[in-house]
Amino acid sequence: MDIHTRIVGVLHIVAAAFVLLIVGTVSLFFGVATSFIESTEFPFNLLMAMGSAVLGLFAFLSLAQIVAAAMLLHGRPGARPWVIAFGVLHLFNVPFGTALGVYTLWALLRDRPFVIVQPPR
Repeated sequence: MDIHTRIVGVLHIVAAAFVLLIVGTVSLFFGVATSFIESTEFPFNLLMAMGSAVLGLFAFLSLAQIVAAAMLLHGRPGARPWVIAFGVLHLFNVPFGTALGVYTLWALLRDRPFVIVQPPR
């Protein structure tokens, strides 16, 4: 296994763990804040439900990213496309995620050149 592939795997585990830490902190903060606020009004409940759904989505994606990066570190061939997909998602997370996404795409796609296959005539 290439050293860059190992670095990509470790960086994706660290990035996903950091996102899980942020998700846990935000959900703990809003859980404590909602215990002090007694409100049954419509917008407040809708906001809390949407926030929980977004935090749940981020937690799910982070756990999937940890699993994919661990599989990449163990040399499983099916993990490579998943880590590439997470690298593409990280491109939108400026500035650190963009650097991780570019490095992921460079490290995992440089071994496989793009070949344009022309149809037979």
